[in-house]
Formats: sequence, C-alpha cells, structure tokens
Amino acid sequence: MSTASQALKKHLEQGFTLFEMLLVIALIGILLLIADMGNIIRLNTTYYQARQEANNRKIAAALLQHARTNTTQGFLSNPYTGGGYYSTILDPSDTTLAQMFRSANLPPAELNSDGSSGANVRVYQTVTLTESIPLDFRSGPLTTITYQYGEVHLTACMLSNSCNRSPLPGASTALTAANYKTWTTTAPDLPPTLFSTREIQKQMLAATSERLAMIRDQAIARVNVRRLSADAADTTNWYPYSYATGAPTTPSPNMAGSDASVNQGCWDGWYQLNAANVNILPQLGLTAAQYGITAWGARIEYCRDYDPALRGANSLPHYAALRINMNVSQALPPNNTLQSDNLFITF
Repeated sequence: MSTASQALKKHLEQGFTLFEMLLVIALIGILLLIADMGNIIRLNTTYYQARQEANNRKIAAALLQHARTNTTQGFLSNPYTGGGYYSTILDPSDTTLAQMFRSANLPPAELNSDGSSGANVRVYQTVTLTESIPLDFRSGPLTTITYQYGEVHLTACMLSNSCNRSPLPGASTALTAANYKTWTTTAPDLPPTLFSTREIQKQMLAATSERLAMIRDQAIARVNVRRLSADAADTTNWYPYSYATGAPTTPSPNMAGSDASVNQGCWDGWYQLNAANVNILPQLGLTAAQYGITAWGARIEYCRDYDPALRGANSLPHYAALRINMNVSQALPPNNTLQSDNLFITF
C-alpha cells in the first residue's frame, strides 16, 4: 500500500477534524443560500409582473369608465405625451381623469411608470375603428358606430434611457388599425392589457333606438286618439305641428310648404326637436332635453308630412318620419344636402 493510501486510510479511521466539518457545513449553507436567492429573485420578478399587469387592468377599467361617464361621445382620453413621457396614460392637467384613477385605488406614481426609482415607462395606445350595425341590432336601417381599441403595457425602458423616445418607448411596435387583431408586445416589454369602447357605443346606440321608438310610438298614439274622435271620412293629418305659446292653432315655426323633392321627402319639416321654439315633444309627453337628441348629443329631426314617393303635400295616407345622421358616434346633425348620410324612421 502506498504512503498516500495509508495516510487516507488513517485519516478516515480517525474521522474529520472540527475545522473540516465546519468548512463543509459552511459550503452547504452557501449552496443553499444561492439556491434560495434564485428562488427569491424569481418570486420578486413574478410579483412585479403580476402587480404591473393588475395595474394595467385597473387603468384600462378606469379609462373605460371615464369614457362612459365623463365624455359626451363615449370616447377614450388621448394618450399623453409630455414631461419626458411618450404615449402614456395621464396628462397631469386632466383632473377629471386623475380623480377616476384615484377612485380605482391606483397610486399616481404608478400610472405613467412602474413607480420605481428608474421609472420604467408605461405605454398607452388607441386606434379608431368603425362598424355598421342595424339600429335595432338585428334589423332596421344601418348606422355606423365609431369605437376605439386600446392597449396598456409596461416597458423595460427607464424614463432617462434612450429607448424612451418618440413616438413609442420600449421594444414593441405601434398598434394600428391594420394590425390590431394580431398585435402584441415584444419582450422585454410586459404583456398588454387590451380593451375597447365597442360595448359603450352599442349601449349608446340602444339608448338612441329606444328614444326614437318612444317618439314614434307616442306620435302614433296621439294620432290614433284624434282619429277615433273625428268623423269617419276625416282626412286630417293629425301628426303634431309646433305652435306658438298660447296659440295652439298657429304653427310656429311654420315649415309647411316645403318642396319634398329637394327636402328629402318632407313637405312639412324638418323640425329640430331639441330647439327651444319647437314644442312637438311636450305635446307627446316627452322632454326635449332627453328625447330631442341622440345619446351622443346630436339632434333628432321630425317631419309631419313625409312623402318620399312625391304624391303631393298632405296626400293620403299620412306618414311622418324622424331622421338622424347615420354616423351616430360623431354627434353630427342630419345632413341637409346628402341624404345618404341620414337614417330615416317612418310611421
């Protein structure tokens, strides 16, 4: 047996020294600590991403609520560029939107960035889209709603870094109307939260449809009551006209005598139902403030002698009509010159 083998055998028989055992224990401890540190780092990264994605969802919900309750047309606020940020969430001067975020328990420091000392910037983008939808959703004349598709994501780009640039910070490409169906972020940017105002616009369309139906139904009910009390041979057009205060037999404004061939089929109208000098809606038991406009605030107009076939003024049978601009989300009044821009409800 060699000298080295004899020494090893003797060492094993005598056992480890205290120093050797402490050294082994220390090495094992270091290895365990390194493994734990890796786990801690992974847990911190997971928590950070989960927190930022949760904030993104809260931000998206607050932006939608702001569009629903604080804007006339149900549109999202514009992305903000300023103060060193590009295409981000909050314009500090927009106190109404800021209050919406406070109500959602979103820390102000974690809106336009992650709130860290390096301030990884947050990106907010929108694209505008349109869709043709029947007035009653399943049937009726077509309307065009305008809605927005948006996204919020956090970048790995600090506010002071060169990657924080115009028009878009970080690694991801821009969201566009051409790519929105397949668009997503590019690493190291975190995954996006996607959202849309389409449902808001559809709710506003439903409210507008209900208003038009209420005006139509109330007008028809009024006509039927008067026809029942009139002679059987009566040919009067009982659809209401606007009249001066205290003078129910004096039309005011008097729009009779219009040429239907150049007035989109109307011999008597179009009355602006939200106008202060037009009292059609009060005669139907409706308020002009609610029923004189669409849900977007565009005026509704009324014709009491509607005859697109041009049979002649006051010809039997009598028809009336309502009209609005078919591009409903734009809050535009009916187009007096381009009939194809308008939507007509006849009764």
